[in-house]
Amino acid sequence: MEAGIDSQREDTSKAHALRLTQKLEENQENYREELRISRNRVRTGLD
Repeated sequence: MEAGIDSQREDTSKAHALRLTQKLEENQENYREELRISRNRVRTGLD
């Protein structure tokens, strides 16, 4: 029984880590897009 619980915890930890990784990648992508928009505004004098 104990081994099953440990295996389930490991699976849960992996799933959590995967979600965090996906969220981090999404945040980085959003940051890069915002940075690109900001640079374009500065270049075109919109700000």
